[in-house]
Amino acid sequence: MRAVSLKFLICILVASVSIHAQIPQYTITSQNPELNRGFFFLAPFKMRMTVAKPLNFLLISDMKGNPVYYKDSVYASDFKMHSNGVFSYFNSRCFVLMDGNFMIYDSVQCVNGAETDSHDFQILPNGNYVLIGMRTETGNLSKFHPKGAESWKGSAKIKLKYGIIQELSPDKKLVYEWNSKGEFPLEDFDPVYFKDTSKLDIPHFNSVDIDSAGNYLVSARYSNEVVYVNKATSKIEWRLGGKRSTFSFSDNVPFLGQHDARFLPNKNILLFDNGYSYTGNTHNARGVEYQLDFKKKQALVVWKYEWHKPLVSDATGGTQRIENGYTVIDFGKVQNMQQNILAAVADSSGKTMMEITFADTMGSYRAFWYPALNTTFERPDIYYLRFEGSLHLMTHASGNIEWNTGTKGNELIVSKPGKYYVTQTRKDGSLAISETIEVGDGLQVISGAGK
Repeated sequence: MRAVSLKFLICILVASVSIHAQIPQYTITSQNPELNRGFFFLAPFKMRMTVAKPLNFLLISDMKGNPVYYKDSVYASDFKMHSNGVFSYFNSRCFVLMDGNFMIYDSVQCVNGAETDSHDFQILPNGNYVLIGMRTETGNLSKFHPKGAESWKGSAKIKLKYGIIQELSPDKKLVYEWNSKGEFPLEDFDPVYFKDTSKLDIPHFNSVDIDSAGNYLVSARYSNEVVYVNKATSKIEWRLGGKRSTFSFSDNVPFLGQHDARFLPNKNILLFDNGYSYTGNTHNARGVEYQLDFKKKQALVVWKYEWHKPLVSDATGGTQRIENGYTVIDFGKVQNMQQNILAAVADSSGKTMMEITFADTMGSYRAFWYPALNTTFERPDIYYLRFEGSLHLMTHASGNIEWNTGTKGNELIVSKPGKYYVTQTRKDGSLAISETIEVGDGLQVISGAGK
């Protein structure tokens, strides 16, 4: 029992680091008045160091671009809400679980000596946890010279990190483990990934989804493929993409370096195609939906979305199908920072409905949208008064209170048009953020606080 508590404590210590930085400036641009409710969950990271901190943070924003919750972090990834109302994110050691008030109460990581991978974490309806992990063995690749990367010379004692899938019970006991060893020949790897001669991920899993039969859909980035694993037999039943694909592609454009492969309710597959490969073999990043025809062995492209400017994504990224046929597309780490775009929302025809950008270019592993928070999270109140010819913004909140102008205390006298909110620092260093009040010309309140 003591060992479990120690692991939890280590995870909490890492997760609770706060560097108290201002909320980075960002903009949400909407092309559709129907997208006026709900919240985005983001865990952006720096792509250029024009500002030293924060390196990484958690952010919840409403659809107008107003912040709701913020937390600095040395490392944070995959910030999301599960169907049971639990929130989670990866903090460099494990996945931490947060209650409805965004307070950490537990952590989950791989067991039996396996390394926990940051890429994905799912909570099943029965309460079981599904994680991606890795098991490391020492191998000899000194004589292996991959085609397209012939100059790469693996060492005689290279660390081979085999991807695994673990399913744990609610009390964190191992229920099932699938090990990828022997399933992904190195000859199938895209040569762009042969860089480090001391270690090699095989084959670099970056998402896992579970269908109604309990089987796994696993994205294997290094071999540009998605595989379907039968849990009962632990066998791969079919492959989509890569050199051994069961299916051909109707558009003759195989995905490259993909992320976030998910089953949709209609059993189609939605994923983010990074378009990333070796030099000269890339294409524009896109969100894409496939319908699998098992008789004709063909993957039909039934929906896709590309941003309106050329864009290749080096890493990370994701897609999420939400209501009314809309899809959230997170562009991940945009190659060479050519475009300052973090995520977009597209409709069923592939038209851009909304865009999220940061003033200081950011990347993000995934972006999630939820229609409501369904939490016990309390935000500080905000209201306004007029007296002596001035507009005064007020809050009843107590503790460490600061306005987005930098003013501290429960009152702010407004002197010019703009957007204003107040933050309350919580005991874990995170910020609960009030509703935003927008002030126009003549210091008239346009929206917020009952408007």
